[in-house]
Amino acid sequence: MPASNFTEFNLPKQAYAAFDATSLRDLIVQRLRNSGLFPDVDYNGSNISGLIDVVAYTYHVLLFYLNNTASESLFNQAELYENMNKIVQLIGYKPMGPQSSILNFNLTLLSGLPLNFYTLKRYSNISINGVPYSFKNDIYFEKTTAADEAVNYIGENNFLFQGIYKEYPIITAIGENFEQYSITNITAQNTTNNTFIDYNNIDVYVLDINTNIWSQWREVETLFFANLTDKVFEKRYNENGIVEIKFGNNINGKRLNAGDTVAIYYLESSGVGGLIGPNSLNSNNINLFNTNQFNTIGVDIFDNTLNFINSTTKSALLLQNIYSSTNPVNPENVESIRSNAPSLFAAQNRLVTVTDYKAYILKNFSNLITDTAVINNKQYVSEYLKYYFDIGLERPNDDERVLFNQVSFNDSCDFNNVYCFTVPAIAAIINETTPNYLNKTLKQLIINKLNTQKIITQNVVLSDPIYQAFSIGIQKNNELPSPSTYLDTQIVIKRNINSIQSKEQKKIHSQI
Repeated sequence: MPASNFTEFNLPKQAYAAFDATSLRDLIVQRLRNSGLFPDVDYNGSNISGLIDVVAYTYHVLLFYLNNTASESLFNQAELYENMNKIVQLIGYKPMGPQSSILNFNLTLLSGLPLNFYTLKRYSNISINGVPYSFKNDIYFEKTTAADEAVNYIGENNFLFQGIYKEYPIITAIGENFEQYSITNITAQNTTNNTFIDYNNIDVYVLDINTNIWSQWREVETLFFANLTDKVFEKRYNENGIVEIKFGNNINGKRLNAGDTVAIYYLESSGVGGLIGPNSLNSNNINLFNTNQFNTIGVDIFDNTLNFINSTTKSALLLQNIYSSTNPVNPENVESIRSNAPSLFAAQNRLVTVTDYKAYILKNFSNLITDTAVINNKQYVSEYLKYYFDIGLERPNDDERVLFNQVSFNDSCDFNNVYCFTVPAIAAIINETTPNYLNKTLKQLIINKLNTQKIITQNVVLSDPIYQAFSIGIQKNNELPSPSTYLDTQIVIKRNINSIQSKEQKKIHSQI
């Protein structure tokens, strides 16, 4: 059809972007007035005037939805979580779901426990003033003396996770490629509480219909890199706030057989309602996880030589805590996804640059650390070690923290080192004066995960930050600046009677 058959609108190409209900109505009225066909178009009470209003305001609403839909489809403009979640799914980014509070505990084996090797079974829990905290993994220890004996360095197992482990209803597999299931919080659906499933505490066990043997399947970041026989799964926190679990296709990860039984165990957390203060845990009243289903699974997954803690020996385990629990971690929001996704996508599941390391650590270990700094070997020597020289230490490597990390995580080749400084989420300062650092086993836990992503020539060393104390001073009128002003300056903090933090933790550490 020739262009001459179309009506000449005589409008700029971008005019549609400036239209709203009023401007569109004015344009229609102007064109009808110029045509002379509707002389009553200027009378607001006329029929044609009412029709114009309907058309103009309908257009206005449609344009609003068009603009909103177009914006929400773009990564840099999306504001709704469900839209942002769907967008980053296209680049393989997985937003972090909610994470429960963590409590660091000390374990003492009381004198009544016979000398032997013991295992405390996973998923057991202990109640602290009605708030449950659970063991994520099996704990192994040995009683070596008849007296009370403290157990040291039991790794990531010296943490309790707020909540209680529950069994998801049994699932019978269909046997299709990339079989997927959504795990919803049943308790939250049936009650008015604010419980949620801890994103980092979900375990999967499968009963193979062909062998009739249970096995635990391992979580991986993506099935794309899994072998056809790997018993693995990947999970995702979707746009509806539900955890999705996906299995393989016998090419990327093992596929479920039709008729396989899938058992899922998840930690149900109470969120902020599960926070506790320091020295709240002083108990040996452990609730052993002892369900018929898990006992059946345990026959296949546990070594039959293990000596499990039972209802009799559990009273000889004393658990205590010095620090308060960490705050629960909320799911990633739109802005954190917008900030983290580009860095992790640029890394392509590989840790190469400083930005890659920092983004990966902050995203995956937010329940263990509050902040991190990553530097190369040149910066380590010229800035970190230089600090020790500047304060008069002639051999910085003899400092106990530097030497400890050097021996534990380093090798004789230093030029390829990547140094990661981390501040723990639990109590950066002990007893008001002593800096606190991640223990060796937790550092190794982080390094092990980093090693699966880093390039082969890099060596990761987790180091300890230098805590710098400072004082606050306010100058009086017409007073010259002086370091001594801090002597006349006080900060008064009023502590809420219901605060979970002790008075000691709220004190300000000041020093010149």
